[in-house]
Amino acid sequence: MVQQTVGELGRLDVLVNNAGIYPRRPWTEITEEEWDQVLAVNLTAAFVLARAAVKGMMKRRYGRIINITSVVGTTGNPGQGNYAASKAGVIALTKVAAKELARRENLTAGQVVSRLLREGLTGARRAEAGRGQTKRRSAAGFRPFTGRGKAVTNEQVNALRDAEGV
Repeated sequence: MVQQTVGELGRLDVLVNNAGIYPRRPWTEITEEEWDQVLAVNLTAAFVLARAAVKGMMKRRYGRIINITSVVGTTGNPGQGNYAASKAGVIALTKVAAKELARRENLTAGQVVSRLLREGLTGARRAEAGRGQTKRRSAAGFRPFTGRGKAVTNEQVNALRDAEGV
């Protein structure tokens, strides 16, 4: 996928890993096949794509890796053992990547910790079950890391976005 993108566009400056599947069932009932499938899509794909993309980014001395994670990766959620484990893995992978890329100029890795998707999907399920609507929240926590592996505030991200005209 990375080679195809570079072939068509000439280079890859930003990679956004935004895959996520989450079949719901108690962790004691998850089959190994279901476990493997969720980890393959949610965690292994992020690792494989980031590893492939960062090679060209290092050569060009510029690149951004953004992983979409979930609050479930830090808090857990009943019926989502494999999803929680996979997103916790993406969070850890992002922190490691941020620290390792910190040694290189203009290469960063960060994460967007999504609450919108979790609450929106949960709200839709409750509505389907007749338990009423839950209120969707529109804010997702943006947690990129600086070159030194420290978290950046939303204000710093907005200032950078404004300065770069993004």
